[in-house]
Amino acid sequence: AAGGPRGDGAGGRRLVAPSAAAAAPSDGYHAARIARGLPEQGFDYGAQDAFPADVNLDLLHGVDFAKGCFVGQEVVSRMKRRGSVRKRTLVVEADGDLAPGADILADGARLGVVTSAAGGAGLAQIRLDRLAATAEGAAVSADGAPVRLTFPDWFPETARWAETSA
Repeated sequence: AAGGPRGDGAGGRRLVAPSAAAAAPSDGYHAARIARGLPEQGFDYGAQDAFPADVNLDLLHGVDFAKGCFVGQEVVSRMKRRGSVRKRTLVVEADGDLAPGADILADGARLGVVTSAAGGAGLAQIRLDRLAATAEGAAVSADGAPVRLTFPDWFPETARWAETSA
C-alpha cells in the first residue's frame, strides 16, 4: 500500500513532540487505525506487555532485523528465524459494540482478547495456534456475541498461518 504498511488510509498525522504539546487523538483517528489493523501502544498494549510480533511491529517495519543490538533482539530474532510467532493482532468485527478487555472465545476456548474498539470494530491479540486449531464453523464470540476475526489487508499471506507451529 502507498505510504508503507500503514498505508495512506491510517488517518491522522504523526507528531513527535513533548506530551504536553500533543493533542489527544480523536475518535476518528482511533476508528481509522482500528479499521486498518494498526495497534497503538497505550491502547492495545503496554510498553512491557508484548513482544513486537504480538502487535505486528515486525510486519509494520517497527523492527529492523539488519540493525545492531536492541533490548530483546535475541528473542525477537529467534521468533522470526524459527517461525514461532504465536500471537498476532487481528481485526475483530461484531454486529454490536465491542468492549476492550472482552475475551474472544471459540466454542468456549479462549483465543485472545479485544484490545481496543470503536463501535463494532476492534483489534484483538489472538493466539494463531489456537485459531488454526479451531474447527471450521466454530462459534467465535466476545461477551457472548458473535464476532469475525480477519487479518488486516496489508498483512502478508505468508505470515498468516505459517507461524502457527512451535
